[in-house]
Amino acid sequence: MPPLPFARLLGAGRAGGKRLARRGPRWHHWRRDSAEDDMIRRVFLLSLAAVAVAPVLRAQEAAPFNALALRQAFEALTEGRRKRAQTELQTGGFYDGVIDGRYGPATEAALAAAAGFIAYNSRGAVRPDLLTAPGAAAFCEGLASGALARYLYGEGDECDSC
Repeated sequence: MPPLPFARLLGAGRAGGKRLARRGPRWHHWRRDSAEDDMIRRVFLLSLAAVAVAPVLRAQEAAPFNALALRQAFEALTEGRRKRAQTELQTGGFYDGVIDGRYGPATEAALAAAAGFIAYNSRGAVRPDLLTAPGAAAFCEGLASGALARYLYGEGDECDSC
């Protein structure tokens, strides 16, 4: 049975024009490639896997939200506070857009994803309510003031003020 296509990247089958022989459960080179080449192949494949899986994991963390309540709560902040909230979202890795203080699809998605992550990272101690206007306002204010920073991009269980 020929080796699987991904196994060739790891050095099974033919590698660099060199033939391989199968002895028992392992492939043996007649002339081995350098260990460095093998490590580069493995790091490359692991990097590809990490890049492919990261968006899926981030997408599963979004919290349910009321779009109108979230928009109104964000826009009720002053421009400086809105920029601060976007900066917090960017520092946490949730927002890729320009820090302009405007509410748009990227800001909305980042707020929802951050709320879900904060609930997860705080182990349930903080559960942002984005379905109601007061809950969305409290969440946006917490982002702008930095009160949620330790759950957003810290480990969540450290005590910064102790």
